[in-house]
Amino acid sequence: MSPQHYTTTRVVLPVSDKSGLPKKFGLRHKADVGITEKTDAVVLVVSEETGSISYFKDGEKISFGSYKELHDIIGKDMA
Repeated sequence: MSPQHYTTTRVVLPVSDKSGLPKKFGLRHKADVGITEKTDAVVLVVSEETGSISYFKDGEKISFGSYKELHDIIGKDMA
């Protein structure tokens, strides 16, 4: 079964109220964490400011050392 893709506007995502999130996390990052807490989704976030990539799964930020490692982690998670 292939994933379904939807495009929509005015969607309110569940915002995480988890304590201990970095203070630098804004509303979008809190929604990224929240959607992975409430669903089986994984989320890739690209910072508009720095271009850095963050990966979230099960309400946690997953650390990786290289794009190859990120690729491998995503491949394992999608299997």
